[in-house]
Amino acid sequence: MKRRAVALVAPVVRSSTAHNSSVLAAGALASRIAGWARVTVLIAIFGATGTLDPFLAAFRIPDIVFALVAAGSIATVLVPQLSSLLERGEQRRAQRLLGSVFVSMLLLLGFFSLLVVLGASALSALLVGGLPSAQQREAADLSIILLVATIALALSAICTSAAAARSRFGVTAITGLVYSAGTIAGALIGGRAAGGYGPAFGTAAGAIAVLAIAATVLLRSNLRPARPNFRDPLLRVALRSLLPRVGSVVLVQLLLAYLVSLAGTTGAGAITIWSYAFTLLQVPLALVTSSIGIAILPKVAAQAARGNRAAVRTLATSSIGAVIWMMAPIATLGALFSYDAVRLVVGGTMDNASAAATADLLRLLLIGLVAHGVISVAVRLFYGLHDTARPTISELGGNLVIFALATLWVPLAGLTGIATALPLGTWIEAAALIALLIAHKQVLNAVTVASTTLFALLAALLSVGLAAVITSPALESARMAGVIPGAAVAALGTAVGLAAYVTLTILARRREALPLLRRIAPLAPEGVRALLLRAEDSA
Repeated sequence: MKRRAVALVAPVVRSSTAHNSSVLAAGALASRIAGWARVTVLIAIFGATGTLDPFLAAFRIPDIVFALVAAGSIATVLVPQLSSLLERGEQRRAQRLLGSVFVSMLLLLGFFSLLVVLGASALSALLVGGLPSAQQREAADLSIILLVATIALALSAICTSAAAARSRFGVTAITGLVYSAGTIAGALIGGRAAGGYGPAFGTAAGAIAVLAIAATVLLRSNLRPARPNFRDPLLRVALRSLLPRVGSVVLVQLLLAYLVSLAGTTGAGAITIWSYAFTLLQVPLALVTSSIGIAILPKVAAQAARGNRAAVRTLATSSIGAVIWMMAPIATLGALFSYDAVRLVVGGTMDNASAAATADLLRLLLIGLVAHGVISVAVRLFYGLHDTARPTISELGGNLVIFALATLWVPLAGLTGIATALPLGTWIEAAALIALLIAHKQVLNAVTVASTTLFALLAALLSVGLAAVITSPALESARMAGVIPGAAVAALGTAVGLAAYVTLTILARRREALPLLRRIAPLAPEGVRALLLRAEDSA
């Protein structure tokens, strides 16, 4: 009877997770389109000459504040707690816990904001010392403006966590779109004459708009914050759980600040080029892995609260397998056509040398794409199981590797040293998390993970090889003809590669193809439909 119950629960869990992931992915797609527009506008106005370096470097100080108040990590602890309380019918306690978190967040934001305003110049000199002194002063001014955005986003993170606990992801899906729209508007209104101040004010306005939307949705829900109860043991548990995560996120932000500082030592415009390449890396991560990770967090927490380890294993295995399967071809095909992707995004407004440099960095960064995806999902599996210590230790190890290698290689190879160090450290962290999920948590099967990884690697290499063969006769001439012809040939190669990858998956009767088979089988001709259904039964 127990086995039958598990068999009935698993499809429902997967279906719900797939729906939520689809909502988030749609929002992420809109956000990435807005992000593409943001990058295009910024490049069109400022280029890659170094004018925008202070604006991009200025994010480091408010990002560290964001980490210190646990705004980026609050969902990893608050969502499981709220989900568990709602699962047990303790709605009033959940509301009071939410109120306690709001008040605590406001106090922390006030304290750290005061420190930043008083010490912006010193912090800027410390964190972005690779910039000229005039740009350091500009970065200090911009960091105070961007601090407003940090405060708004930190408070909106609590609102979206409350929505996620009820498996409502609409607000989370649109935040990136609204945020990017603010930056674009500020850049367009301010123009080149305003320098980085235009996009900085626009970013602050966009973040305030995000908070207004998220707060309105929260206040209209049945999980409105109630009078704080600072004696609730759950609040102390949340704070204790957050401490390791806060420490690791702060270290990540310090590492990113250090990498930006290193980039600044390699020449004017280097920070801009690095930032553009790193931003492009985030596109597939936001579209796929972040959506899956955010969607599974409340599900894992709810199933763990019920003691349903079988459902947790189903979620863990399917989500990790899906991420590896989806990211592998994106990484290989993205590396093959990185130059065309960069030129398409910047719209021909960046000089060819800067576009080529950005593409080279992106190609190296894509080596770690699968690892980034695995980390995004794996850490949320740990958080759903109320464990923040082990992912923090894994992250610390990976960051130390990145720090050491970047320090060693940047004097020798410039930006290439940073772009090589980052994926190596990321793979070390991903391998550690997978090993812990297999050995300690026992929610992953080593054979399944190894089989999925091996298949994805081989299929992706075969697919990108086919894409290269198909496009090589025409690609260079198309690139010389312009951005659009080059992008068209690259799109053809990408389509061929993805089609080959999916075909190999179906022929191999891999379980990862099940969602795709279920979607396309009803649309296929009768003979093909029968073949697909047999493949589905085998998988």
